[in-house]
Amino acid sequence: MIFTWIFIAAVAGMIFFFGFKMIKNISDTGEDVKVVKFFQNFEKNINEFYYLDSGSRGKETFYVPTSVEYICARKKSSASGTFPGITFDDKTKALIDNSQNFNVFLSPIKDSNLDTKSVDNMNVNHQSKCVKVVNGMVEINFKNNEGHVDIE
Repeated sequence: MIFTWIFIAAVAGMIFFFGFKMIKNISDTGEDVKVVKFFQNFEKNINEFYYLDSGSRGKETFYVPTSVEYICARKKSSASGTFPGITFDDKTKALIDNSQNFNVFLSPIKDSNLDTKSVDNMNVNHQSKCVKVVNGMVEINFKNNEGHVDIE
């Protein structure tokens, strides 16, 4: 009888352990979906403003995981890791300094490769720009500026 109770306790413990692990995995997947959705919507807005008349402006609201502190953009040709007034963690700083393949990224960078993207038709005034994320929400201003879209 005692072995039955020990077996039941062990099975229940394993169910709890794997259950919590699965819930965490689902939560992490949900955060990754928010990142992918952000980049899809961001690129869609860039392309929409690109085809509007020159001087067209607009502000859009985006939702990202609450762990994201900044959304940053830079010119594609720039390898500069300088963003005035912002200090990045070592992983983000290394990625910025060593890659010219992307021009939009989320900070801090997670382990997944979802946090960076190369977006066409976009220009960034002043070489680089970061927008502060508040409670998983950020507003970004777009402006069509004769052949490209500025992020303001």
